[in-house]
Parts: sequence; C-alpha cells; structure tokens
Amino acid sequence: MYRMLVVDDEKLAVQAIAEGIDWSSVGVSVVYKAYSTKQAIEILNREPVDCMITDIEMPGRSGIELMEWAVNNHPGLESVFLTGYADFSYAQKAVHLGIHDYILKPIELDKLLSVVKEMIRKLEQRKENEAFRETYNKYVRLWEDQIPSMSERIWQDLLSERCRLEPEKLDAMFQLYEIPVQAGGTILPILISVERWKEEFSLRDEEIMEYALRKAAQEIILDDGSGTAVQSLDGHNVVLIHLDAYQQDDPYHFDEQIKRKCREYIQSCIWYFKCSLSCYIGEWTLVPDLAEVYRRLVKLERDSVSASNQVVSLREGSPQLLKGAFRQFPTSQWSALLEAGEEGLLMEEIRKTINHWSREQDLHPEMLESLYYTILHMVYTAAHKKTISISAIYPDEDLLSAPAARRSVHQFVGWCDKVIRTCVSYFKAYSKDDSVAVMKIKQWIQEHFHEEITRDTIAGIVHVNAGYVSRIFRRETGYSLSEYILNVRMEEAKCLLSQTNLKISAVAEAVGFSHFSYFAQQFKKCCGYSPLDYRKLTLMRDE
Repeated sequence: MYRMLVVDDEKLAVQAIAEGIDWSSVGVSVVYKAYSTKQAIEILNREPVDCMITDIEMPGRSGIELMEWAVNNHPGLESVFLTGYADFSYAQKAVHLGIHDYILKPIELDKLLSVVKEMIRKLEQRKENEAFRETYNKYVRLWEDQIPSMSERIWQDLLSERCRLEPEKLDAMFQLYEIPVQAGGTILPILISVERWKEEFSLRDEEIMEYALRKAAQEIILDDGSGTAVQSLDGHNVVLIHLDAYQQDDPYHFDEQIKRKCREYIQSCIWYFKCSLSCYIGEWTLVPDLAEVYRRLVKLERDSVSASNQVVSLREGSPQLLKGAFRQFPTSQWSALLEAGEEGLLMEEIRKTINHWSREQDLHPEMLESLYYTILHMVYTAAHKKTISISAIYPDEDLLSAPAARRSVHQFVGWCDKVIRTCVSYFKAYSKDDSVAVMKIKQWIQEHFHEEITRDTIAGIVHVNAGYVSRIFRRETGYSLSEYILNVRMEEAKCLLSQTNLKISAVAEAVGFSHFSYFAQQFKKCCGYSPLDYRKLTLMRDE
C-alpha cells in the first residue's frame, strides 16, 4: 500500500480531495494533509510519502518551490500539480521538475483518481524494476565470487583430461570465466611437491596451508605476470604461467628467470610455512597438450625420491639414479627391536640404511616402496603375535595407507617414525592394562556367574582378542577362565546349600547350571561331597 500527501492552502479543497475519493481502490492506505509548503516539508521529513498532489499558487512558498525542494531531498516522490491558471510557464516548469501530470482547477475527482492510478502504477513498476535490479546484482556478485573457483575447475579438467573441447568452445569458456589465455596459447606448468611439514597439522589446517602455498606461488613465481596457481584433482599444487602475457618469441628466454623465482619461493616456504618442498618445471606447451606434460611432471616428481628443496626441470630430467641390485632388509633385527619396544634404536637403524642408499645413489622409487611394505609387514606381524587388532593400534586407517609416504625420503622417514611410535606406545600401554583387564573380568564374573558365559563374551567386555584374554587371565591368576568361573559358582552353591532351603535343582539353576546331573558331578569333583551330603554335613555342624 502507498502513502499520499495533499497540499493546498484552501482547506476545503484539501478535504474534498482527501475524503471525496476512495483512495484504497488504487492502493493508497494513508492520506496526509498540508495547508502550506512549510507543513508539507515537515510531513515529508517525518513520514514515508510515496506520492503528492500539490497546488501551485499558495501564500509564501509556492508548489513549484515545494517540488524543487522535493526533487533534491526526496527524488523518488511522484507528484501532480494543481492550478487555476493555464499558464504555459507552469507546464514548462512541471516538465522540467519531472512532474507526473498537470491538472487545471476546478478538479474533476474522477480524472484525478485516474491520474493518481497511473502514478501508482508507475510506482509499482519502479518497485518491480528495483527488485529485479537488486536480484540481478545479487546474482552478478555471486557469479563474480564463483569465477575464481570455476576458473580453477577448468584448469583441473584440462590437467586431468576430463575436458576435451574444440578450440572455439575452449576460447568461449576462457572468455566467459575471464581467463586471459586462448586455446592456441602457450602454458608452462610447474608442479609444487610438499615433501614434509615440520609441524603436525589437522586435515583442515593442512588444506589451509596448501592454499597459502598456492597464494605465495602466485605472488613470487608469477610476480604479477599472467597465470594462476591451482590444485589438481589428484591433490598436486600446480602453477600455470601464460606465455601470452610476455609477448616474446622465445619461450625459453624465461627459463633461468623462472628457476630463480622457484628457488626464491622454496626459501620463502621454508622460512614462513615451515615445510620442505621442491618445484618441478615442465615444458612450454599448447593448452590442448597440457595434460601430457603434467603427467610427465607427476612421474618426474614420483621418481625423484631423494630430492628435497630442489628445482628440477623436466627438460634436464631428475638426477641419474643408479638402480643397483635389490638388497635384503635386516627385517629380523628390526622386528626384534619393534617387539621389544625399542623404537629409538629401530628408527636409528632405518635411517642408517636410508642414508647409506642415498650416498650410493641406490635409493630409487621401487626400493622406497619395498621398504614401505616391509615396515607394514613388520607391524602387522608384531600385532598378530600379541593377538592385537591392527585397527585398535591405528584407528586412523589413513596413517597406514598414506601414499604420500612413498613420494620422498623425508615423507617416508616422517611416516615411518609415526607408525613405529604409535605401535610401540600401544604395545606398552596394552601390557600395563592387562592387570586392570583381569580385575574387570573377575568383577564381571562375580556379577554374572549365574548366566551362560563364553570366552568371546568376556573378551568383548575388555575389548581384546579372545585368545589373548585367556592367556593374560591365566598369567595373572594361575587359573584358566573356565576354572575360575567354576570356582565362583561352587562357592555360591555352598552358600545356598548351607544357608537356604532351596531344592538342589534350584541351587544348580541359580549358579548357572541347566542340568542337575552335571552340577552334582562338578560339585562333588570340586568339594569332595555330593550336594545332598554337603547340605547334611553343614546341618550337622550347625546342630
């Protein structure tokens, strides 16, 4: 609904306009009345008025002066002029001020209603247009916010070859997402490989740090040049330099400059982000061939297991690795150290082996992968000997299956240290917990001896392997589980036989025996008397 102001120095004229027409029929809910320009300005400053009907000739300040004020202070106000004179200068002024209409007195109320109806329709159209512009601008902002992520997705698809478009369509896509390159343009990819973080990070924190690495690469390696830094779908950080921005005939002119920037970037990351990383520089390639060069970079990074904080060029290749004869690992010695809980000595031996291979240039990717599986085999074997579930030691399955552990020596040593420390720590805690577990088992048997009890049930109470629970119980008490349960039941049966009048069959059932004959047999074997003789004997003693 709309609010209207009627202004005229003649009160009867104002009353006639305000009350002589059903304004609600055209969407006007409130009609304000003013008898001078001064009163009108006070109302306009105080109330939200949408449209105004004003006389031109009024004592003091005229309706034209009122409109001049309104244009500057309430530019959205729609107005109609009323006048008793057909003066051309008035009409001219009305046009200049943007007045909706100009009506001569005496006023025909039906005509005035029709003019106001058109004015209201104009206000409604303006509101619709403003709502549309607001909605449109909202989605423009959302679109602009999405451009960086959509641009990254295009490069991800090109790197993984999920996107194969004709040059014309690719150019249209680049233009749509404001990527300053053409399908026939030349790109230099640089793969950034994080070898290790010097701090422990959660998965979320590591994602944030990876993002920081990409932003730093844009600032240092691109250095205001055309290009971007993205994360590929397989998790690598990749810098993409657009040759178009340099306008040079020889793309290799920039090789040394790029290497220098990569070295500067590595030093900055060591200092600010506390990490070790290497940069693998590809070859200048056309956009359609980008995926092939990227695959070669990934292989180069995977094969360069000894590289750390290095700049490696695809054209120059990784340092020559001499793949010597396969060497057997001292697994027996390492396994003994692991089972004995000597994680420090074990890690020292593993480091010595790795350092020896590195010095002899004998540490190739296949050797590192073989060592990775050797460590896993040691851990699984040690856990099996202690009848401990591997998932109990490593609830985080990603720790054992971490593919990054095989990407470089630094990452492998860090992974190995964490796996071995976790394993030994669990073994030690597990040993200390044995006595607590036995006490818990005893208490549970005392409370549940009258029920059917299995070894698996007891193992579930203390959350350990069923075979292991039997061994620790015998080691701590000198009894097997079945012997201990039987003794508890027999002691309770003695109490019931000597202190109650329960039938012997009821006593048998009360202590967990479903067959009377088997109860009688076990009772005599344990106590030397049948249940009946034992009851008679205790009664005789009491007398």
